Amino acid sequence: MIAGNNWYLEMRDELMGEQSSVGDLTDNSHVLHSSIATTALAILALESKRIPPGVGLNFTVQSPADICVIDPTGEEHCVTGGDEPKTVDIDNPLVGNYQVRLTGTGTGNCTLVVEGLVQGTAVSSFNRTFPINIDEVSVSTFAVTSAAGPITIEDRNQAPVADAGGDQSVVAGDTVYLDGGGSSDSNLDQLTYEWSFVAMPDSSEAELLLPDATEPGASFVADEPGEYAVRLVVCDGYDYSEPSDVTIVAVSVNDYATEILQEAKETINNLDSTAFFRSYMKKMLTRRITIALWLIDKERHNYALFVLEHWVLSKVDGCAALGSPDEGLPLREFDWIIDCDAQGMVYPLIVEAIELLRDL
Repeated sequence: MIAGNNWYLEMRDELMGEQSSVGDLTDNSHVLHSSIATTALAILALESKRIPPGVGLNFTVQSPADICVIDPTGEEHCVTGGDEPKTVDIDNPLVGNYQVRLTGTGTGNCTLVVEGLVQGTAVSSFNRTFPINIDEVSVSTFAVTSAAGPITIEDRNQAPVADAGGDQSVVAGDTVYLDGGGSSDSNLDQLTYEWSFVAMPDSSEAELLLPDATEPGASFVADEPGEYAVRLVVCDGYDYSEPSDVTIVAVSVNDYATEILQEAKETINNLDSTAFFRSYMKKMLTRRITIALWLIDKERHNYALFVLEHWVLSKVDGCAALGSPDEGLPLREFDWIIDCDAQGMVYPLIVEAIELLRDL
């Protein structure tokens, strides 16, 4: 007689012994003994992992959420609508993974309770409470095991995913703001954020300024030119994510101002000659910018600033200051670029370079 919670293992051993006594299923005789076929079918029925009769699963969610449970066969069991708690009952379940998908119908705390029942009595349970918003989706996976005894429910937590944000380019001395707000957890568990430096310039003394661990942001001052690599790892209280890295390149003021002025020269050279009061003024304007670039390279920043403010900006600022090209009003010089669209392409670049040099 086979009895107790070991019924599955004992039954399997007995059937396997029966099979051994009558023949081998791998025999190439092409003749399958009837008792072997019967034994094979019995073993296959057991190996299908059907839990014994009288066992059930109960999935209950407190509002505000709808619930769908996807069983190991892929069949969906859904309860939607209304504000009352929603329950999905599965009788005679299969051993395997059950995916629970909750969809927020409002905003608030949501509690999911999963119970394994034997003859209507809970013998195994799991519960989780988490915040949910309207139309937000939480996905959890539970492994139902142990056909050879009391039903067991195991939370198959999905590890969160860290997102350190996009790479950045800044000027040395700027404050860099990091944002891990794109990190996610499919179970909607509360995340904590751990930021750390992976690499920085040798001479840098940068330190990360970290808020509360539940806040996704961090910041630091890129005190030296060079490349900073920062890593984010998030935790949902159960598992840690794979790391997510972000790279910040800090350039010197000289390099950045040079880059901006080179762009201004290229923009001016690409303008049609009709955009200038006289066509030769295109070349004269780019020559003046070239002088400023030479002075920046020699770190004679005050002289470069004078050239940009008095020899360049005054020739392209009429539209920004007056709403139309400057035609030589009292106390003002006339504009060399006489088209406002063209001025709008050059003027912001010159102003940005001037502001950089003023901060030195």
